[in-house]
Amino acid sequence: MRPAGNDYPPSYSSYYDDESFANKRSIRQYINIVYKRLPIILAIAVIVTAAVSFYSFRQPSIYQASTELIIEPRKPQVTQKEAININFGNDSNYYNTQLQLLQNADLMKKVVVALGKTAASLLLATDASVAGLRGRVHRYRDVPLVVTYHPAYLLRSLSDKAKTWEDLVLARATIERSGGEVSS
Repeated sequence: MRPAGNDYPPSYSSYYDDESFANKRSIRQYINIVYKRLPIILAIAVIVTAAVSFYSFRQPSIYQASTELIIEPRKPQVTQKEAININFGNDSNYYNTQLQLLQNADLMKKVVVALGKTAASLLLATDASVAGLRGRVHRYRDVPLVVTYHPAYLLRSLSDKAKTWEDLVLARATIERSGGEVSS
């Protein structure tokens, strides 16, 4: 056995104290140590990189995707209120067909309600206003007929809703007088 003090230079400390260690080594010495061991460091880096690459390529390929499809509703085309016509104009065939359907035994109703000036003027063959025709029971082909305002008119003129309600009450009373059943 050799004595411990002879193998090491006198500047070497036998213990690692942070102060003595920092005072005795410089950055240049650290760079020399790394430079001396550079082949080992590079070999370890290449081996680790090769091992990780080999392991990665042996793993099965896993693909994952997600998607989101957003469909925005189309905006309705704005049309002029005159372009919308839910009346069938002066087509008397349409109104006669409707009355024939109403006179069918299965669909029998005891009163016809004419909604608006177009329907009233065609059925009653008059050019009188709705205000002049409403409030009383008319006859069309022996069927009682009550004239009231058209729903589109009521959307523009809310004050006439009460008058329309009165007309519908009159239509219901006409049905009850004729012995028909009224469903609520």
